[in-house]
Amino acid sequence: MRLDRLAAWKALEPKTLVVSASGTRRPIREIVELLAHACPHWTYAQVAEGGHMAPLARPELVNPIVKQFLETRA
Repeated sequence: MRLDRLAAWKALEPKTLVVSASGTRRPIREIVELLAHACPHWTYAQVAEGGHMAPLARPELVNPIVKQFLETRA
């Protein structure tokens, strides 16, 4: 992801949630790091397991994070 393209992401709602898994693939971890730097007004959460497809592989970990985010940010 080019840094100049990150500027466009900054305009997105502060009501944005990024959930990642600690064991995800390196490119995804790097993208999350870039987004966290460019968009610190977003909410970031990490689950311990689940890999690249954590929402499908570990919904019991991801769904409560999404639920809480939706309830508190609505």
